[in-house]
Amino acid sequence: TQSTWGPFRFLDMSAAKFDQAAELIKLHGSNLSNDQLLNLYALYKQATVGDNDSDDRPRFFNPTGRAKFDAWKAQHGKSHDAAKHEYVELVCSLIPDHAASLH
Repeated sequence: TQSTWGPFRFLDMSAAKFDQAAELIKLHGSNLSNDQLLNLYALYKQATVGDNDSDDRPRFFNPTGRAKFDAWKAQHGKSHDAAKHEYVELVCSLIPDHAASLH
């Protein structure tokens, strides 16, 4: 078998764990608080899209949109890989009984 070298092996494993963590949240995240879900959303967007460079912040009559925008904007500058890693760690802390396979 061919192995991936050094840090690239970690990145491959991290991407797989990230995808698995996202699926676990879909299945087992229904009891999380709004703040927890907001943190997950922001890290997910940063990991998958990157920086929120938009200046088009939702208006005050859209509090959910504003909260999501602000949470994602707060992740500005964080690398995709760092956001993926933080997302997986957060999932592990929020649903530890279901996230044992991510360790």
